[in-house]
Amino acid sequence: MLTNVFPKCLTYRHSKRIDCCVLIKRYKQKKKRSLNLSKQSTSERALVYFDTYYKPVYKNLWPSIRVSLLSGQKYGALVNNFSDCDSCNILSKLGAQDMIEKARNVYAEEVKHQLEKPVKFEEFITSIDQKENFEQSDDLYLKEPDDSESSGDEEFVNPDLAKDSDLHEFVPVERIYTEKESLLIEESYKGVFIDNDINVDVVKDEKITLPDHLKVFSFKPGNVSDFPPPKPDSAGLLGYYMLDAASILPVIALDIKPNDKVLDLCAAPGGKSLAILQTLLPGSLTSNDIASGRLRRLTEILRWYCPDKENSLTITKHHGEEYNTPDYDKVLVDVPCNTDRHVLIEDTDNNLFSVSRDNERLLLADKQKQLLVAGIKSCKPGGSIVYSTCTLSPPQNDGVIQAAIEEIWNETQIDIVIQDISCLAHKFKDTFRFYKGCRYGQLVLPSLMANFGPMYISKIRRLK
Repeated sequence: MLTNVFPKCLTYRHSKRIDCCVLIKRYKQKKKRSLNLSKQSTSERALVYFDTYYKPVYKNLWPSIRVSLLSGQKYGALVNNFSDCDSCNILSKLGAQDMIEKARNVYAEEVKHQLEKPVKFEEFITSIDQKENFEQSDDLYLKEPDDSESSGDEEFVNPDLAKDSDLHEFVPVERIYTEKESLLIEESYKGVFIDNDINVDVVKDEKITLPDHLKVFSFKPGNVSDFPPPKPDSAGLLGYYMLDAASILPVIALDIKPNDKVLDLCAAPGGKSLAILQTLLPGSLTSNDIASGRLRRLTEILRWYCPDKENSLTITKHHGEEYNTPDYDKVLVDVPCNTDRHVLIEDTDNNLFSVSRDNERLLLADKQKQLLVAGIKSCKPGGSIVYSTCTLSPPQNDGVIQAAIEEIWNETQIDIVIQDISCLAHKFKDTFRFYKGCRYGQLVLPSLMANFGPMYISKIRRLK
């Protein structure tokens, strides 16, 4: 009988007649649906990359950094000195504080503390001099829970690609790799930074002055309030500009002096160029970028924040590598990078971690090195170059500094040294959280209490 052939769940009795209903599995449709579910978005792909290459560097700090990157970013408000709005009063009433004034008070409190001590004059001078050199203190930096120091330059290899520690051993000569496999192998090389231990001098004899006219307001750690949109004044200029407050550090690190000739080599979208102008110090500023769309945004920002009579500004459209004559006192090289926060938000083909941009991403560190070398060549002897990124990637941070120094020494007669800017970590210890582990600069780490950054800053001084 049919009832013995088919399971009861597939039979239906109606009167004296038995109707059979056989369910046929549609394997192809299920397989297709399964593939769609497993397909990674560009932001998911970026997060997998970070877990693979950042976690081995930052170790026990990584879970906190990861959560912070995926959480809402904190912003600061850069006060516009060209506007007649009473922005400082408006921002203070919101409960925000001027982070630069707070940093200035860090040093003032230390001087006051030293003056209150009954010490000899010679001991006082020595003590203040040591404060000015700002020897690195462990409590200024984020450390792992087990207090083990992370060097930030340990070699890490994707375990799916290599069983042994030697990066070369997992590439058999006889095998021919597909394009996808080749990209994955190259990514494993590009994703790690190997310290060559170059013999570069790190000097501490220079002080960084906080510009008197530069004002940036931020809310206290733990306060996640948002700033309201700025309102235009009688001339149509906005009272303040919203930016990641950590991005003000490269501008401060430049230590601009009155009438300095300044170059912002990769200026768009314009936040750092605007901050340079707000110091009211440079004699001239050249803001350069190659992307037309980004330059339009820079021009638009400056139109809302700077008066038409601001004639110290020149906007140029050149490849950054074309700058190679020593014409500038200070050079800012804020290079294109992984933009860690941005790639975790944008799920479009424009995301750097989209498949179509794999080759561009793999060549990014080389591009950054070329831009930094151009920045060094553009700086006058005695001047300074500040290199900055908004990524946690060691190859794009310390790795680019190392590669650029080696090229400068091997191919030019230029002599350079690394400027110790640990004073920034000291002065801004109440606003940002810094990572102890970078060899050539300082790195602001995102944290839930102070969710700024990431921001890497390294300063180079050209001697000749």
